[in-house]
Amino acid sequence: MGLDLIPFGRPKPGHEAEWEELMKTHYAGGPEETKEAGDRRLEISIPAHQDVGAPRIGYDAEANAWGLSRRRQDLSEAEFLERMKGYYVLQLVKNCDGVSEYSNGGAYDGVDKTSFRGSFLEDCKELLGEELLGRAWTRMMKPAEAVAYGRELLAVADKAAAGEIKPTSPGKPKYKLVDDKLVPDSTESVADLIDILQAAGRWYIFWGERGHPINGWS
Repeated sequence: MGLDLIPFGRPKPGHEAEWEELMKTHYAGGPEETKEAGDRRLEISIPAHQDVGAPRIGYDAEANAWGLSRRRQDLSEAEFLERMKGYYVLQLVKNCDGVSEYSNGGAYDGVDKTSFRGSFLEDCKELLGEELLGRAWTRMMKPAEAVAYGRELLAVADKAAAGEIKPTSPGKPKYKLVDDKLVPDSTESVADLIDILQAAGRWYIFWGERGHPINGWS
């Protein structure tokens, strides 16, 4: 399934009650949020990309260097830094459970590196079972539910690591680039699946503990 799991914004201090009221539509699964309500929700929200300690262009030398190495040549360094001032460089975030290697971030608009690619969890279906896997497809998961779900994923990873549960079918193919083409390299091992579950579990807990709902976007 082509699902991306995306952390929604959390409320700015002092706006918690209003934010919760605006989120009711999302938690209920409809009706669709009005433009006015959506604009107000965004206005009083702290987006996920601001909650991972990413360096910012115009404020951090590391971010400036990253940006300048990719600037358009028709812009001077000063023009580029002014235009991009405040941009959070998620690509430079290291050792953060909220920014996983199992992300589709950057593949298309609306999905950055704070997201988690749900199809990786699909690879773990035989370890998770239908019910637990299906909950990842929740349209909007509340923060407390995200924490609880993350802990369940970690518990399954622990059982798999102890040999208490095992997949019964061969792992999916893994690929590598050869002459600019993707070719089969190996198959996913149980260790690979455990790594996915551990990364996903930590990811859910990271965002849930910080008050971010999780949007299952397919």
